[in-house]
Amino acid sequence: MGAVHGKITSLGNYVTIDTAIIRTDAYGREYSGLGDTQKERFIDGLTIGNRRFGPLSCPSNLYPFFEVDKDVILYTWQHPFLGWPPIRTGIIGVAYPGEKRAYVMSMSQVLMGLVVLALMPLIWLIPAIFIAGFISLVLRTPDGVTAFLTALIALSPWIAAGIMLFNYVRMKGAHPYATTPV
Repeated sequence: MGAVHGKITSLGNYVTIDTAIIRTDAYGREYSGLGDTQKERFIDGLTIGNRRFGPLSCPSNLYPFFEVDKDVILYTWQHPFLGWPPIRTGIIGVAYPGEKRAYVMSMSQVLMGLVVLALMPLIWLIPAIFIAGFISLVLRTPDGVTAFLTALIALSPWIAAGIMLFNYVRMKGAHPYATTPV
């Protein structure tokens, strides 16, 4: 995917979902641990030309710079296993080439994404073994194919990290005037 060219015809809704695991201690007090809260931000229904995007991950600082009825280049990447659907499109930045304006994720957002994606194969190794094993049992694939499927599933976050970094550098190279909104 990488770059989508066209005119924004609909912005869709910007959705923020907060999830938290609340625990109760022996005295009845409720608390939430460090890793027990999550915030997911996405656009539901962004339309560029005739193409409508479903859940499209978007940093909150970029969404205010989307403008309807303007020609844009939307730089994206694909990331796995961070919600439904299992492979989701994320936004890196938006450029208005006719106006020499562009807005891009900050380097700290990119680095945080890379850290999360670097650690995900540790989490996905066991599910990868189960999924590849199930496929091997059903389709009777050779051991080499099963090993390849296991590696592909477990290392797919690293592939997504490479795609994100490539498209980030590609956007910064194509639009050196790109700024990071605060």
